[in-house]
This record gives sequence, C-alpha cells and structure tokens, in this order.
Amino acid sequence: MNPTKTTTTKKSLLLRSIKPVIFALLYSAVAFYLFSSLGPIYRYLHADVTFLVLPLLGFYLLRLISRLCEIFFPTRWGFIASLILNGLAFSFFSFIFFNHAPELANIPSWSHFQLFFTYLKHLAVPAVMFFSGYTVAKLVEPIKLTTLGSRVFPIILSIGQSLIGYSLWRAFSVFYPSWSPSRGIGLILFIGMLTVAVSGLGEYGLKSKYPIFVDSSDWLKTSPVGKFYLGTLFATYFIFIRPAVMSATPWGHIIEWLIVCGISWYIVATAKASLDDKYCLPVKETDWQKHSQEISESVSEDFKRLVRLQEGFVRRSDKVNLVDSLQQTLKLNNMSDDEINSLLANIKEHKDRKVPWYAFGVWKRRILMKNHQIRREVLAKTISNLETVSQPTRQNI
Repeated sequence: MNPTKTTTTKKSLLLRSIKPVIFALLYSAVAFYLFSSLGPIYRYLHADVTFLVLPLLGFYLLRLISRLCEIFFPTRWGFIASLILNGLAFSFFSFIFFNHAPELANIPSWSHFQLFFTYLKHLAVPAVMFFSGYTVAKLVEPIKLTTLGSRVFPIILSIGQSLIGYSLWRAFSVFYPSWSPSRGIGLILFIGMLTVAVSGLGEYGLKSKYPIFVDSSDWLKTSPVGKFYLGTLFATYFIFIRPAVMSATPWGHIIEWLIVCGISWYIVATAKASLDDKYCLPVKETDWQKHSQEISESVSEDFKRLVRLQEGFVRRSDKVNLVDSLQQTLKLNNMSDDEINSLLANIKEHKDRKVPWYAFGVWKRRILMKNHQIRREVLAKTISNLETVSQPTRQNI
C-alpha cells in the first residue's frame, strides 16, 4: 500500500472526526453549565434540575461514539454499530429524563404542572421500547444485504414496527385517568402499526410459483402508509364509532350492515379490476408477433420468451425482466451501452400512475386502463426504436 495515500486517508479521517468531537464537547459544556448546581437555573431560579446533567452527557457521548464509528469504520458493521449506539443514546436519555420528570415541578413557573410531570414518569419504559423498535426497524437496511439477513429481514422489520406500535399504546394509556379516549387512540395506533408489520411479511410470498400468491403478496408489501390507514380505520370504527352508533340509535345494526355491504362491494370491485387488468386484458399484436415467420427456427424459443416478457410489461408493468432480456440481446449484436440505453429509454423511464388508496370501482379501473394504454404506447415506441437498428440486429432479435 502506498504510504503517502495511507497518511492522506488518516488525515482525512481525523479532520472529519474533529467536528463531531468539538460539537459534543460544546453541547456537554453548555448542558453542565445550565443544569448543574453551579448553573444559573439552580443559583437564580432555585430549581434543582441537576438530574438532567447525566442523561445529556451520556446522550452526547453515545452520539459522538456513534458518529466516530461511522467515520472510522465505513463498513456494514460500522453502520450497524452506529445505529445501535444511536438507539442506545435516545433510550438512555429518555429513560432517565422521564423517570425524573416530576422534579421539573421544582421550577417555580412549572409547579402547577405537577400532575402532568407525574404522568410523564410512566413514559420511561414506553420511550425505551419506542426507540428500541425504531432501531430494530432501521437495522433492516444493512442486515438484509447479508445472506442470512436477506431471508429474515421481513420478520425483523415486523418486530420493530410492532414494538413501535405497542410502545405508542402504552404511552397513550398513561394519560387514561385524566383523558379517557387516550387508551383507545393508543390502541388504534398499535393496530395500525401491527397492520403494517403483518403486511411486510408479504415479502415471503413474492417467490411463490402461484401468480395469485405473488399478486396478493405484492399488494400486501406495497404502500405501507395505506395499510396503516386501513388498520387505523377499522380500529377507529370498532373502538369509537360502533359503540357510539349502537348507543345513539336503534337502527345501529342496520347501519353497520350497510357499512359492511359497502366495504364488501369495494373489495369485490377492487379484486375484479385487479384480475381484469392482470389476467383478462388482451395484448394487441405487435411487430414482434407479425414478423415471427421471419425469425429462424433456431431462435424460436428466445422469441417466445421475448413475447412473454412483452406481455408481462403490458399486463403487469414488469419492465425489469424485459429490459434485461433486450439488453442481453442487443449486447450480443455488439451494441454499446449508450446505444442500448437510448433504444430502451422509453421503457426504463416509464412509471405507472399510482392508484390512490381511496380510489375504487370505476375510478380505479379507469386509472388501471390508462396505465395499461400508456404501457402499450411505450412498448410501441421502443419497437419503433429497435426497427431503426441494422438488419443483422433485427434478425437476432
């Protein structure tokens, strides 16, 4: 290894580490000055908030070590160590801060918030659970790059999301004695996060040999925000809306059945539109089919595969496999990467219009049909581009 290069790298690392060290020392000095028994709060306001010194110093120290791990160990394990230390820093500060929260009432102007600060004390454990769950969820990104992690990361992510939801439920329940809806709100958030956690397990169904399982799994794992809203919507109905409707009117059961019928109609309409889009829409003949007689028998299997990939793009917006196949074919014809990118730009850059979670029935079907039509047009443009290449290339295609 070049000694000069090694020295330059070490200097660069040291320079990058100076900034976080300076900021950590500065923040620690400010925290010690403000909240220690020598600071202005204790001396002039006569408020003992010295309990804040330890969690703040520990927080800054752990954050500093986390940042240094990121700088000096720019590898997957360095990133994992950084994430764990970050989570530990927030958990450490939260646990000590909330445990001593009642002491904030020592500040004269805050003395009338004594009851609120007492409630805050019970947030210590939920706060640790929240940051632990968040850290576990963040660890998925580096973990799934490993061989074992690629198999178990959906489970790890689900555990982290479930822990976040449960911590929110526990946190809101703390205020139940003074605000009765808080426990219900916490339960709604927990069910919403649990819905997201379960939907993430759809990753395991994507490799199924049965298309219906693949499609169901793909629906499960996409749009986690939509799944959160769906879970909270159902939870809100059963926790708050249904009891209110049942107690307010004798027609409550009829209203509930009307809601069930509406939801059932939505589910059936959505499923029908999805099945029509993916399995029942005919694919128009293109130049690849029209010219099939011009292609020699020796490449008939490749041609059939290319047609299937074309249908996959038009029906299901599966452009990855089609682009990969075309790229390989064009490379065999000695085309440069720039030429290939230019020819396939329309497909590569294509993105379907997203269907809003609240769209259903005719509205949703119209969006799906429009996306289907646009994919046909994109495919037609790509075919037109391919026709501009030389005759030998066209024969190989």
